[in-house]
Parts: sequence; C-alpha cells; structure tokens
Amino acid sequence: MVISTLYFSAPTSAEAWATDHPAMKFYSKYVQDFGKRFDTTQPDRYYADDCRVTMPDNSIIDMSQGSRGLWQFFGRELYGMFPKVERDLLSLIIVTDDQKGTHDIHMQTITSLHTGKGKVDVPQSFTYTLGEADEGKGTNGLQFRALRCFYDRSLIAKAKEDLS
Repeated sequence: MVISTLYFSAPTSAEAWATDHPAMKFYSKYVQDFGKRFDTTQPDRYYADDCRVTMPDNSIIDMSQGSRGLWQFFGRELYGMFPKVERDLLSLIIVTDDQKGTHDIHMQTITSLHTGKGKVDVPQSFTYTLGEADEGKGTNGLQFRALRCFYDRSLIAKAKEDLS
C-alpha cells in the first residue's frame, strides 16, 4: 500500500496552489467555481450523485436530487443569503492512497459570514474524499465521493438572525 501526504498551511489562496498534485488541481478549481462561478458551474463537475455528506450532527444529506441538490443546499440554503462569505484557510492536508485511487482532503477554515450588521466567524473543518469520477462527469477525472462536515451550526444560525 502506497500512501502519501501533502500539507499546506495558511495563509494561502486557491489561486496560489500551483502544484501538479491531482487533488490540489481539482480542489483549487472547486474553490474558485464555488466562490466565483456558482450559478454557471454544473454541480456534477465536483460532486458525484451518490456523494455521502455527513453533517455536524451526524445526519446524512438527502441525495435524492443528486449533486444538484447538494450544490443548492450549500450554495443557497446554507450560505446564499449572506451578502458576502469569506474563507480563510488555516490548513489543508491531502492523504493519497494510490492503491484505492482516493485522496482525502482534510481542511480547516475560518468562514466569515457578513450580515450587513457585521460578521460572524465560523471555524469549520471538512474531510473530503475524492475518487474516480462517474463517466462523463467530474473534473480532471475526479469527483467528491464523500464529505464530512465539522462546525458549530449555532454560529450559522446566529449569523442568519443578524440578517433580519
């Protein structure tokens, strides 16, 4: 079994991740598309229709609408109402398992949700599992196969309250 690790520490931006590592290429494009081209990006470029998403309370997101439903949940329901969302990367670790053909991305960010009255900082951690893309989908031959989210949902609720 061949396992390798790649580590980035903050501060750094997705545009600065100049590497030939396949998971970094994929993730850099994802961050840019999610943040800057959300409305014109096809969700299945990144999320497999059967991607398993585990939320902070251990609930599993309903994937009956496939990648499009997941894209809408994160982009519209969770963050879409905020006038501005900024993410400061704290760390990013990629563990690649060549035998399985997977890349696990472990990342920590501070997500700043601007409300118009101020901002609420939400420390967040995510573990993404990238694997081979479904036929005719994905980016650079990869898609997210699983996502595990770690953060305090009450901070997002507080930010939403500050909107009104």
